[in-house]
Amino acid sequence: MYQKRTAVTLLGTAVILIFFSVSCQPSQPAASPSEPPSASATAVQPSPSASAAGMLSNVKLCPACHGEYTVVAGDKTCPAEPVNCPAADPRVRPLPPQAIDEAKFESLQKEWGLTGLRTPPESLGGLKPALALAQGQKFQCESGNGLAMIGGLGGFCKILLTEQGGKTVQINTPEAFRKIFAPVESTEEALAFATALTTATPLYEFDKRAMSSRDFGMIDLRPEFRYFSTSFVPTTVVKEGENYRVNLFDFQQFGCGPHPHYAVSYRVSSAGEVSEISRVKLFEDPNLDGLCVD
Repeated sequence: MYQKRTAVTLLGTAVILIFFSVSCQPSQPAASPSEPPSASATAVQPSPSASAAGMLSNVKLCPACHGEYTVVAGDKTCPAEPVNCPAADPRVRPLPPQAIDEAKFESLQKEWGLTGLRTPPESLGGLKPALALAQGQKFQCESGNGLAMIGGLGGFCKILLTEQGGKTVQINTPEAFRKIFAPVESTEEALAFATALTTATPLYEFDKRAMSSRDFGMIDLRPEFRYFSTSFVPTTVVKEGENYRVNLFDFQQFGCGPHPHYAVSYRVSSAGEVSEISRVKLFEDPNLDGLCVD
């Protein structure tokens, strides 16, 4: 069930050090925009006009049903807002999971050699069994270590800590995660697996005026961004046979600009295996073109 709640807006899955690097120069505009990737396997699909143009800017953002938005050229008129939206909201948003006491974070961070520790994202609220969790970040992760590689020159990865039998246990591989939480038997569990084992995150609103600006799972689309898609659909989870299709969002944090945002679709099996189906570039913020992140 989709519920409004206040939390810290986080697009990334880890705390990173950001600075302007002298060794990495801002990207120059291409002579002609590249063709956006095929969207045949994702719920967020660029329209034929967007594909032909490659990129739109100075646009109008037009609200639709249940947090969806369409993008039209600035000289066009937005379609009338729908009046017969489906009664059921398709967005899958569980209640937040139990969290390890934050008073323990400093000692746990030292004990497990972490570079950061935070309360678990609400997307993990569908996990069963429902354990107290904290999400951590490690530095210089070796291949095969970590639930998902975050990247960067430091080789960052993310892990989870949980409390079992009065002890703190580290979950630092997909195999260990599946051993505790598989099988996947609901849309909420599929969402949790897709976000725990990748760097992608859910988004539920594309306009901060719709809710408190501090709500988790939001990004504020602006007319001056460069758009490569004309359709924005919030996070949804659909059961397809024995599997689940989870639509999430990812952001290119590291390297030099531009730093595009993507819509990414994942397949989650009942056994908890997560595989990427498609990745579609959505937009870029030109204010980040000169930013280099190590």
